[in-house]
Amino acid sequence: MSLPKVAHAAETFNSQVRILLKVLDRLYPGDPEVGNLRRRAGLAMAAEPLALLKAGGPHLVRHRAQIAEAAKSGDDTFFLTSAFEGDLKKAAGAAGEGAADGSTERLVGKIKARWPGLDETQKKGCRAAVCRMLDAYLDYCEAAAP
Repeated sequence: MSLPKVAHAAETFNSQVRILLKVLDRLYPGDPEVGNLRRRAGLAMAAEPLALLKAGGPHLVRHRAQIAEAAKSGDDTFFLTSAFEGDLKKAAGAAGEGAADGSTERLVGKIKARWPGLDETQKKGCRAAVCRMLDAYLDYCEAAAP
């Protein structure tokens, strides 16, 4: 196990989560649910830097082909049409966040609702952040292997 590589993967993943949370803040300024998610994610990252990576990474890997295709082609059909219900509940539960109250699902719904209004630069930024999260999780898996 390479602890510096594990730490780097966690920081990379968490920095991309922060980028996506900033996008949500811009899309929904003053929204209490977005603010609550931002606070909870910040607390989770501060208390256990690997928490969000471990919770979300496996679900990103599950959809890695669709993530790569969207990044390459700009076609967001998969993201916009998938409910991700099982993934969201499992990831939120693993991170200890949003599972019981459905906030994670509502926030994904909010992103989808505003997605058509984002310009292409904003969409590319979101796609890139998700790709970097996936890469960080894969780097973590390699670094954490015995």
